[in-house]
Amino acid sequence: MAFSTRIRRARTLGFGVVVGFAALIVGAGPALAATTQPFRGTFSGTTMFTACPPGTPNTIVCYTGLEPGAVTSPPAGPATEVDHGFLDEGHPNAAGCIPNYALAVITATNGSGTLYLVDRDFVCGLATGNISEVDGTWQALGGTGVFDDARGSGTYLVSGITVSQTGGAATITYNTGNITTGG
Repeated sequence: MAFSTRIRRARTLGFGVVVGFAALIVGAGPALAATTQPFRGTFSGTTMFTACPPGTPNTIVCYTGLEPGAVTSPPAGPATEVDHGFLDEGHPNAAGCIPNYALAVITATNGSGTLYLVDRDFVCGLATGNISEVDGTWQALGGTGVFDDARGSGTYLVSGITVSQTGGAATITYNTGNITTGG
């Protein structure tokens, strides 16, 4: 085989590899692109006080909540929020408000995705049952489907709060913040 034929074949092969690699990158680009959009949702339901894990300090009050509602942005529609959290009565802030921490799992009922959040706030007036509203912050820890690889943060408002010996009821509205998915 002549030297010029080998050069031509090498160039053709090299060109084919470059074109194939470029096609792979261009085709994968949209699939790897991250999308940032507002996160909004409202959920209303009940919370039940539950037993804490063995060894938990006696100043910790554990609970589980179930709140049906809807995610309005990104469009996921009807959804349910399940939270597992605790109130730390042993560490009130200067105003006497009690720290509250929860892992919230929001699942779209149409199966389009699940979002994992950490919620943090301070509850004032718990001892008297006189709680008007609670402002808190959320941070996305990931998700599936429309919430794939979700990250971001924002704020929420808890309103319509009632408290009893066994639990309570409230409405939580995720009203500010963005989530970035994909990428």
